[in-house]
Formats: sequence, C-alpha cells, structure tokens
Amino acid sequence: MSTVARHRVNLTIKGTIWLVCVVGFLYQAGRVLELYEKYEFTVTVFEEMRTNIEFPAVTICTELWVNRSILCKGQDPDCDLDSSSLTRLFYDYDLRVDVSIEPEILFTCNMLSDAPGCAPFDCVQMMKRTHFRAPAYGCYTLDIHMHAQKHNPFFECRTPWLYELRLRAVWNINATARFSSVNKYPIIVHQKEVCPPERLSPIYLRQGLHYAISLGQKSFKRLPPPVASKCMDYVSMGYFNQFHGFKNYEVCIQECVMNRELKMCGCVRPDYEFAEYAYPSRMCNKRQRGSCSVRMMKMDAVGPCKAKCGQPCQ
Repeated sequence: MSTVARHRVNLTIKGTIWLVCVVGFLYQAGRVLELYEKYEFTVTVFEEMRTNIEFPAVTICTELWVNRSILCKGQDPDCDLDSSSLTRLFYDYDLRVDVSIEPEILFTCNMLSDAPGCAPFDCVQMMKRTHFRAPAYGCYTLDIHMHAQKHNPFFECRTPWLYELRLRAVWNINATARFSSVNKYPIIVHQKEVCPPERLSPIYLRQGLHYAISLGQKSFKRLPPPVASKCMDYVSMGYFNQFHGFKNYEVCIQECVMNRELKMCGCVRPDYEFAEYAYPSRMCNKRQRGSCSVRMMKMDAVGPCKAKCGQPCQ
C-alpha cells in the first residue's frame, strides 16, 4: 500500500472515530436535557443541626375580638347575641376596624431565652390584627421579623431558635362581644413575613388550658422552570400590603380566585380573608353574594388558579 493510500486510511479512521464521539456526545447531552425537562426534580435530604433556623410567625384566631360597647352603640346592649351583628361584621369592613380590640388588650406576649446574649423582651407590640375568618373569628399575627424594631434583642441573638414564646390570651367578658360558645381558638405556626389564609388549622386551643408546642423546621429548594416542578419565586415578587407580607401558594390562589370572581360577578364576596384589603370597594352585597355563589359553583374557579400558582421555590 502506498504512503498516500495509508495516509488516507488513517484520516478516514480518525474522522470516523471523531464523528462517532461527537454523535455520542450530542446524544448523551440530548438525553440529559430530555430527562432534565421530563422528570420533576430530585430530592436530596440533608440535615444541618441548629444552623440557619428561623423563628416562625404565629397567627391565632379568636371569637372574642370585638368591643361590645362599640358594636352595640345605639342598639340593644346585648346585640352581640343577635345574629344580625354577625351579618354586620361580615359585610361592613369599616365596622371590623372600629370594633376590633387591640392586641395589647387581648394578649400578653413574652420571648424568653437562657442563651447568652439573648435578652428577654415583650412582644405584644409585634402582634397585628391581620384578617377576618368567617363566620366570626378575628385573627392576630405575631411576626417578629416584620414588626420588631431593628435594635430589638432578638436580632442581636446568635441563636434565636432557642427563644421560647409565651403567648396568653385574656379578655373582659363584660366588654367583649360573644357570638357563640365554641371556645376553640385555631393557632397556625407559619413562615415568617407571610400571612397564609389557612382554614385547616393543625392546632385548636381551648379556654382555660395551657399548651406547650415544640417545632421542627424543614427547608427545601425546588428547581425553577423548565423543570416540571414549575416553582414560583414569591419573594422576588415583593411585599404586598393587602396580604400583610409576601405571597405564598395559598395567597396566590386566593388572589387568583378573587380576580376571577370579580370578572365573573363584578364584585368579590366577603368570604375571603383578604377581600377587605384587596377589594375594599368591590364587595358583594347580600343579593350579589347569593347569585355570585351560584355562578362560582358552576365553574372550576380553583383549578386554573392551582395551575397558575406554583409551589414556592424555597
């Protein structure tokens, strides 16, 4: 075989090998990309003992949140026993503001810790009334991260997760309206700087009892699109006054449903926790609420909103 022919054979072999390698690489890269988009995500669990732990926010709801003298002004002194008072609260957003009792009167709140550099402090000033839960609950949220002053001892503590929150509810039965005798007070422990419209509370407190609640914290991260998890970065959307904090999945769904209801009915029913803040001037009256409820029941109002609102990325 001549030198020229041998050289051509070598070039052909090298070219074939190179071509096979390139094709193989492109095939593997394509498969990786295909699997990346096809499968939702991979969960990797690891533990970090006592690091990056955040003190949560707490929301407690009570039926004993209404100043009876203001509610019954110009009416029967026992008007709270009349069902019409609940109807007034349900449809009158301004009345809710006027009759709501300040947290300083309803609660005592203390943060205690034995850890060095973690001084105790009173936290009732960090509680705010956040929303109304039908049929008669007024909900108050304690969020230290959102409402504490910058010089608060909490932010100087290197181990804030060692703080113990002592929260006590007290009321004057002669000055507080009483709508029923349920005596169940839902409490929700949730992410800081978020006020979720949670209806299914995992814990219900009862009058006259002492509860000790201990918590564990789980952190997670989901991959953003194009991965099938389709998570949402709610923090990057910013703070929303009408939702008392950042959005999360539940808040996003409620906002979406209220928007659809406004387009369908021309008003928003007062059933939603954030209706009085998001649409204070577009509330449905009694007649509108009835017809709107029928319309919304005939359509899938929540399904499209679940598809639109993804789970949080972290």
